[in-house]
Amino acid sequence: MPKFLKAHGFNLLLSLGVLYFLAQRAPGIVELYRLEGQPAAVTQVIDLNSGSPIDLPFAEKKVLVFWATWCGPCKVELARINKLIENGAIPAESVVAVSVKEEASLVADFVKKNNYLFKVALDESGQAAQLYQVAGTPTIYFIDESGKTEWVTMGLSPSLEIRLKSFLN
Repeated sequence: MPKFLKAHGFNLLLSLGVLYFLAQRAPGIVELYRLEGQPAAVTQVIDLNSGSPIDLPFAEKKVLVFWATWCGPCKVELARINKLIENGAIPAESVVAVSVKEEASLVADFVKKNNYLFKVALDESGQAAQLYQVAGTPTIYFIDESGKTEWVTMGLSPSLEIRLKSFLN
């Protein structure tokens, strides 16, 4: 085995893995940036508590989080959002978390266990997620009062807390 491969084989494999990952995700990330400034899709989801339809987008600033109970990064981001609400940094009514393709009873148990303070909605068919071009969870939309998409992110976002405070206050 050549000396170079012995010394740098792991770093080379790691670099190739990262490049492969980025190549797979890049089109989705670019598409999210294209959505900024565009009108948010018009659709409905179902309020978990009341069973009533909720029209999307809203007539006021809202943060829309597409998530799933099985999604590890979703749990992290929803906990961060919940903590901001607990601390009074953002208002609870400004966040709607939309569970994608999950049964109401499963979501209700999960929400109760985690003591979420924000509104939770269901997208059991996945139609809203499709219209909002959700390629992975969590996908978080910041939608302004005119119904336009101000910012979109997918996965864990290091700047989420700062952006939430800035957008909602």
